[in-house]
Amino acid sequence: MKRRYFVFLHLKFDILQARDIAAGYKCEKRKPDATWVSPFYKAKPSSVAKANLFKPIIFATLPHAGEVHEYLIDGCEAVLRAVKDDVPFLNAAILNVPDSLFILCSNKGVRDAIANEAEQLGLLDVNDPKKRTDDQSQGSDSDPKDSS
Repeated sequence: MKRRYFVFLHLKFDILQARDIAAGYKCEKRKPDATWVSPFYKAKPSSVAKANLFKPIIFATLPHAGEVHEYLIDGCEAVLRAVKDDVPFLNAAILNVPDSLFILCSNKGVRDAIANEAEQLGLLDVNDPKKRTDDQSQGSDSDPKDSS
C-alpha cells in the first residue's frame, strides 16, 4: 500500500502507521473545533461533505518550546464537516509522545531535537494511560451524532 503523509511546516507524519497505532488506543470524545485544522490545509468541499464521522480522528502529541502540543494529523475533513453540521463530538485517538515520535518522518535533525526535548520534559513514558488495555474497547462505535 502506498504511504500517506500529513505535513505541517517541518513535521511529516506517516498516516498509515498512525492509524495502525491508533487502533490500540481508547478514544476520547471531543467537541469539534475548526482551529484543529491547519490554516494551510486545502480541503475539497466534496471530501468534507462525505467525510466519515464514525472513524476516529487522530492527534499526534509532541513538545515544542517547552510545551506539549496536539496536532490533528488524520480526520481534517471529518472535523470540518462536524463543525459545519453542528455534530456534538467526534471520537479522537490522541497518540502519546513516543508513538508520535515513531510516526514522525521529518529529517533526522528535527526528530532528534523533538526527541531530546521530550526526554528533558519526561514525556517518553511508553506506559501512557491513554493507551487501552486488551479488555477496553476503542470506542469508535459511538455515534458522534448522539449527544448523550
